[in-house]
Amino acid sequence: MSLLKVEQLKKHYIMKEGLFNRKKVEIRAVDGVSFEVREGTTYGIAGESGSGKSTLCMCVARLLEPTSGKLYFDGKEYTHAKGEELRRLRAEIQMVFQNPLSSLDPHMVVKDIVLEPVRAQGKNDDESVALDALEKVGLSRSVMKMYPHELSGGMAQRVAIARALTLRPRMLILDEPTSALDASMQAQVLNLFNELQREMKITYLLVSHDLSVIGHMCDSMAVMYAGRIVEMGSYDQLFYEPSHPYTLALLASARFLPEGVNGDKFALRGEMPSPRNPPVGCTLHPRCPFATDVCHVNYPDLEALGNGHFVACHNKKNVTEALEIARRI
Repeated sequence: MSLLKVEQLKKHYIMKEGLFNRKKVEIRAVDGVSFEVREGTTYGIAGESGSGKSTLCMCVARLLEPTSGKLYFDGKEYTHAKGEELRRLRAEIQMVFQNPLSSLDPHMVVKDIVLEPVRAQGKNDDESVALDALEKVGLSRSVMKMYPHELSGGMAQRVAIARALTLRPRMLILDEPTSALDASMQAQVLNLFNELQREMKITYLLVSHDLSVIGHMCDSMAVMYAGRIVEMGSYDQLFYEPSHPYTLALLASARFLPEGVNGDKFALRGEMPSPRNPPVGCTLHPRCPFATDVCHVNYPDLEALGNGHFVACHNKKNVTEALEIARRI
């Protein structure tokens, strides 16, 4: 059963520039994204910085108002929920942000930070609620009177997770939750997320540019590029049967291709295009080694390959054939 369903979600910004700010430019941060997250699973969103991942998370959490599209949670639409309806929804969906220290109020002690969500919901804010949440993330009573600047990066992220757990939400949105941590602390936090999921049956929407994090956590995933999903499917499909040049390039850069395969031949040239002036056709074509004439004209639709595997590429057959040839060499 799908706990979260996103349909054709868009988030566009209008920027003014030029002489006297007379020129209006549309920035398409998220441009028609659709996916579903099954209850009790972890769904990953991968892609470079600037691909629209964090904006997507903010829209799903309703911290940003979508430009268009629809959002459903447990079968009920909440795209434009307001007031009491939105307040109830936020008890079900909580978010853990990228930088723990910047997401914690420096003027509040840990106990008050952790109890902030339950107070906002008008629920029991007894000290025992904070202590229970802190113990779930491996912290003791001794941190309750500490301020954020007294915490290490790993401790601060655990406090942020404890704060998200106090309302016992059904879904956590994790926006690059380990990117600010060192390697050893990353592993501890990822293992903590897995333990919490087993214990509390929480559903995760995980955003990361790090494929090792996606691989460690996710059942299904999508790859975003320039505001759109270019490939989506199960972990096995995208890691072992990639059909989009961008997915293949991400795997190559992270050294996730089969042993002996030279990832250099799948590398992308240049950088992601500016959202102020994206190229016509497929937004990847200026960087793509598989691009043909049609890529310069038309953006490909997501096409079903079977078993929940979808890809948006005019030359997907060439991509899979190239990978198969590389595997044989």
